[in-house]
Amino acid sequence: MPISRRVRRYEERKQEKEDRKLARKLELSDFTYEADDANLTFSAMGPQLVDFTRVIGLPGFLREHLSIAKRKSPYPPDKLSLLLVIQNILGYNRIVNDRPCRAML
Repeated sequence: MPISRRVRRYEERKQEKEDRKLARKLELSDFTYEADDANLTFSAMGPQLVDFTRVIGLPGFLREHLSIAKRKSPYPPDKLSLLLVIQNILGYNRIVNDRPCRAML
């Protein structure tokens, strides 16, 4: 028996609400992308990659188990390490401006 439009819409809204609640609980970004272009780069994946590292607990792991001797810098060692991991995954050779990095972290 087909379900009515009203019931289907109710279920869709319920699922959207659960998704938003989970995103808030996991502190995920609110970016959504549609990969409909064959020339899409990994750069668009940056926010999702940062969210993934948070969900698996990589920042906390780096904070607890990593120590880097460095000069004064705007980045603590754990964020610097996370930035290097993200930079390597996205395939960047170097980062010229730190504004996008600060936004991601």
